[in-house]
Amino acid sequence: MNQAVIYVRFSSDKQTEDSIEAQVRACREYAAGHGLTVGEVYADEAVSGKGSKTASRRAYQRLLRDAEKGLFDTILIHKYDRIARNLGEHVNLEQRLRRAGVSLIATA
Repeated sequence: MNQAVIYVRFSSDKQTEDSIEAQVRACREYAAGHGLTVGEVYADEAVSGKGSKTASRRAYQRLLRDAEKGLFDTILIHKYDRIARNLGEHVNLEQRLRRAGVSLIATA
């Protein structure tokens, strides 16, 4: 399929919209260099990644639902800490995505 989406997040007032744009740019450059077609960009703004706060990230929750619907086969993120800060949560995410046939790739 080679259909990818991008997930980006910034967590606080210490980061800005520019950090979202930089994350998207890095993911698009990776996609272009690896033959991936990018569809949607899922963005959560000013939402922390600490603890288990993924339930409060709307775009993240929609991303997971869309992954399970088979709408794409790759999720591009700039760095792993943009998607999960907690190791257990990251492992659970990887298992969930694997069951859906979706790869998670950090571009940095």
